[in-house]
Amino acid sequence: MGSPVDIVSVAGWLRDRGRLEQIGGALQLADATPAVAHVEEHARQVVKKWRMRRLIAVCQKVAAEAYGDVGDVDEFIASAELALMGVASNLDDDQTPTLGEAIVERIDDIVAGRAAVGGIGTGLDDLDRQLGKMLHCNFVVLVPHSGIGKSSLAMQVGVHVATHWALDPASAKPMLCTVLACSMEMSRAELADRAALASLSLDTSKAARNMLTDEEKASLAGLAAKIRSRGVLSTMLVDDRGNLTPQQVRAAARRAAARGRREGAPLRLAIVDYLQLCDGAQGGRGSERREREVSFIAEQMKALAKELRIVVLGVAQLNEDARTANRLPRGEDLRESKSIRAHADKVILLHNESALARRTAAQDEGAPRELGAEVVDIIVDKNRGVPEGSVCVSFWPSTSSFGPCSGLDAREHRAARQAREEARSGVGRDR
Repeated sequence: MGSPVDIVSVAGWLRDRGRLEQIGGALQLADATPAVAHVEEHARQVVKKWRMRRLIAVCQKVAAEAYGDVGDVDEFIASAELALMGVASNLDDDQTPTLGEAIVERIDDIVAGRAAVGGIGTGLDDLDRQLGKMLHCNFVVLVPHSGIGKSSLAMQVGVHVATHWALDPASAKPMLCTVLACSMEMSRAELADRAALASLSLDTSKAARNMLTDEEKASLAGLAAKIRSRGVLSTMLVDDRGNLTPQQVRAAARRAAARGRREGAPLRLAIVDYLQLCDGAQGGRGSERREREVSFIAEQMKALAKELRIVVLGVAQLNEDARTANRLPRGEDLRESKSIRAHADKVILLHNESALARRTAAQDEGAPRELGAEVVDIIVDKNRGVPEGSVCVSFWPSTSSFGPCSGLDAREHRAARQAREEARSGVGRDR
């Protein structure tokens, strides 16, 4: 096993397996002297026993409390999981670093070019240049109009993170990352369809109507073979339970983090789709109660990002006025609670002027399903430490996928939008 062999290690090995008495007990070994050279290994064994005693104490405490009135069961289970995580990660109050230590560590990282090591990208180069890396402890909010691919973009980011190598923040070496997707709007099967079809640029409507060609089916079969061999998507976990509470989301993330540690692919991203579907369960009435709920949900998601040192990507919705207004969305248009923006480190707004025309065409049974790429504005409305701005990307409704937008398409799109805004402002002045 690689451990040194001396009287202490042999006695410990026998004692752990209940065999020490078979050789006459510890008295037979009393005259032996442990080797001083092995003191480090002996110290490690002491620490292991200490951690086991901590684990026993935590389990006994949880068991004793569980026999009584624990109040909210989900909160009690979440607190028990957190206590066990403290034992697993060997956390202790004495290990809390000072601000000076943190400053020196960050200066060393910046000088060595490691300031963004451990950050993850979206896979869309233009957006990554504007947004910067999403770093651990970041709570990022994605706010699109409904029906323009919010779940598709979130899942596309998740698939990118789960299938591309990242740099380990500690060693700066390449590693695979685990991604957790908590989807309260779409089922596991729907998410699987979106991920598989989008990765191969296959038409989702053709797949739903069983109209894929033999060649396209062969491509899907090849993708399934890669997944079975753990080639791709092996590190992406899905929780499709409805109306999750923030505590349940945090518990699911802790389990995903533990699984990632076991498999050597640490959890780096948790997707929550979408925030307003979480059950905040706060007191009050009407809109005031709902605002408190959504504020609590956002607060818990930021706390989750800091607790596990991961990126939490929360999908949110715009209010009705912003969805019907003929203008670009703003951060204050967040539905039901502006506190989401206050808790977020980055806020990304999506605007697709072609979405309404597409939905209108889809309602007409005679309209063709084959639609070309649409230009989508992605507005970085809040970006701590990095300037805000906007970029254009392409969205293909048939495959529910996003990709780069050509410079010409982006310039033409912006020019057309500016002309419409000037025309609207002119009409307003005439009136």
